[in-house]
Amino acid sequence: MMLFARRPKLLTTIALCTAILLVIGAPALALVQESIYRADQQRRASADANVLAAGVAIDLSRNDIRGVQEDVNALKGDPDLEAAAVFGSDGTIVARLTRSGASPILQNAAANAKDRSQIFVTATAVRDGHVLGSVAVRTIHEPWWRYWARYLPIFLLAFMSAVLMGVLARAQASLAKTNNRLVIEMEERARAEEALRHSQKMEAIGQLSGGIAHDFNNLLSVILGNLQMVKRRLARGRTDVVTYADMAIEALQRATGLTQRLLAFSRRQPLNPRPVELSKLVSDVLDLVHHLVGEKIAISTDLVATGWTVCDVNQMENVIINMAINARDAMPDGGTLKIATSNVHAADRWHGSAVPAGDYVELRISDSGTGMSQDVLRRAIDPFFTTKPTGKGTGLGLSVTFGYIQQSNGHFRIESEVGKGTTILILMPRIAMKTDSVERVAAA
Repeated sequence: MMLFARRPKLLTTIALCTAILLVIGAPALALVQESIYRADQQRRASADANVLAAGVAIDLSRNDIRGVQEDVNALKGDPDLEAAAVFGSDGTIVARLTRSGASPILQNAAANAKDRSQIFVTATAVRDGHVLGSVAVRTIHEPWWRYWARYLPIFLLAFMSAVLMGVLARAQASLAKTNNRLVIEMEERARAEEALRHSQKMEAIGQLSGGIAHDFNNLLSVILGNLQMVKRRLARGRTDVVTYADMAIEALQRATGLTQRLLAFSRRQPLNPRPVELSKLVSDVLDLVHHLVGEKIAISTDLVATGWTVCDVNQMENVIINMAINARDAMPDGGTLKIATSNVHAADRWHGSAVPAGDYVELRISDSGTGMSQDVLRRAIDPFFTTKPTGKGTGLGLSVTFGYIQQSNGHFRIESEVGKGTTILILMPRIAMKTDSVERVAAA
């Protein structure tokens, strides 16, 4: 039943085939039943004729015509018998029985057997090897009510099967039309979804290229302005151009940093991975984090992870610093920044995300800041998306972090709720420092 519920077309096809078989089989069944009925009637008539022939043979041998008639009259108890007759050896009728309204049996056998709705049989009366005569028996016409009682169920079955075939054929046509309409709607929906994806892709590309163009235009403007000032001062014979050269160099360094971020975002940045104990790496960068977040923010740590992982140390330090700066900006009036590490064994799912089962080192950075709405959370790692005021952020921090973690075979997740702060979760594969595989992983 579950198979039919899931595949209604299969059920319709089976029902249609069944109806066709019934329509074809009903007439065949009627013919078989009619053949069986006539054979049974023929057998009963033959039995009556043989019994009558055996009885009248004795009376014919004695020339007892009255006895012959009594033998014939004894057949009145058979309701299917219409007429019977006994013929002498010369073919003359000796005795006969004819029911009311029926025609008598004639001496011409061909005339007696011409109606196919009746059964006509004959038998020879033999005594001591001598043929003394013959008998003939004819059954009555079958009543119409008996005929219909025998075949009406078959006719009704054939009729109902034909109706069922029509209904199923119409249902099949309707189903095919519905399926065609659904296919067309699915194709239209697929085209609409493809157009939407293309539109979103173009919007993302536009946002990315616009952000890059904006940041590089600002940097190039600074470089160009300072170089023009250097040129003017040199044209006037002045050599105090170090300040302008330093400003141009600083702008170039910022451009280089932006390029590195873009490479990290595109997973093209060359990395220098090596084995590192994550808890120690966090401890080494804590002084700088204290300096960056300021005195209004309290920092608490819980560095219990003892596992090692393979990563680019400089990039991982940048990740911690960037996340700490984001936490600081989310807590303008102060708050608490918590940094924790732990050894975990991830199953198939880790904080709602699909992660291969295995041993990992988890880095958790939490703040008690303003948090993010669900809409902002969905777009948090989009390049150049930022909620900070103009000039306060490029919008590449989280996207670069996500790109670097992915490039390092790690996993990245953000948990946040408005008014309850934000937690950054980073999962890195854990390695055994004692094995020789560390050097091979680091060199990969």
